[in-house]
Amino acid sequence: MTDTPSVPGSEQSGPQPVPAVQPVSPVQPVSPGQPVPAGQPVPVGQPAFGFQGAPAYAGPISAGQPAPAPEHRSRRRGLVVHAAWEVLLLVLALAVLAAVLLPSPHPTLVNFLGSLGPTALLAVAVSLSLRTGTVNLAAGALAALGGTIMATLMNHGTPEAAAIAVGVLAAGATGLLLGVLVGALSVPAWAVTLGAASVIDVSLTSANSSGIISVSVGAGQPVLWFGLFAVLTLAGGALFLIPGVRDALSATRSVPAGRWGGWRAGLGAVVGLGGSGLVAGLAGAALVLRLHASPGGAGSGTTLIALAIALLGGVSVFGRRGGVTGVLSAAVIGVGLETIIQIHNGRYWIVYTMFGVLLLIGLVASRVIESVTGPDE
Repeated sequence: MTDTPSVPGSEQSGPQPVPAVQPVSPVQPVSPGQPVPAGQPVPVGQPAFGFQGAPAYAGPISAGQPAPAPEHRSRRRGLVVHAAWEVLLLVLALAVLAAVLLPSPHPTLVNFLGSLGPTALLAVAVSLSLRTGTVNLAAGALAALGGTIMATLMNHGTPEAAAIAVGVLAAGATGLLLGVLVGALSVPAWAVTLGAASVIDVSLTSANSSGIISVSVGAGQPVLWFGLFAVLTLAGGALFLIPGVRDALSATRSVPAGRWGGWRAGLGAVVGLGGSGLVAGLAGAALVLRLHASPGGAGSGTTLIALAIALLGGVSVFGRRGGVTGVLSAAVIGVGLETIIQIHNGRYWIVYTMFGVLLLIGLVASRVIESVTGPDE
């Protein structure tokens, strides 16, 4: 018999066993802010840090490391930057106030507070509309409207308090209507309020050739109006430090251009422009009591001054952001410089130029603050 040659390994006859397949543990999803366990792979298509919209892989994560919270760092930076700006404004305000009061402290202080109250209240009105992302360019016109209604009623025998109430409510109701229009159509507030300002100014001038109605009133209570301004600006600034308030009333900030904003953006427009109209009506009443006459149809000039003070005070031109004491200091700076110019018999075009420069400085401040803190504060 012929021997069959042996093949290496042929001693192990029969089918070879297949190695058992090890089961793959399922990938568990990572919830936002949850630490990633040791050895746990990051699911494909899910953000590595648990935030929607982030890349699927954002680098290695050690076991037990919590997800970062950039929004908290952004808010902290925002508070620090605003605090630094407000300290600088406070120092400048004290310097300007000293320059105003040094020549003759007591009478100059009374006159200064009389000028400061109406202008500062109008700045609060514009500030509120800026914080809600619905800038009110009709603030000066609404103040003139409320003041004219107040003066007309007083000349017809209406008691002073009742005339003030009607004028303020009329300005507030007009602002509310503008807010409803902005919210319903999802259109820019600056366009709606600019058109309304033109209509109001022309109407007031047409009703009276000079647009001014003289009234017989008392001293005007300058300290009272300044105190009201201080309370409103400080309380409003503190209120908008609360993230929930800013989120609820500043939804227009995140609405893409040309899109429908929805009810949240509409709420911000109604509150911003309605509240702005009310405060503008208070500014008009304070101005009537100071001038013993209605403001007339010069709303565009007073709006420019109020907008300059609000922006200089750190209220962002982009909406939502704003400090606490900045508008108070900025009002003292602006009105104080105006008083110094008037003491030296400066022409009024110099005053408007000065406020225009302050407005530009405020725009630069807004840009710097936004760049430092980021867009999602």
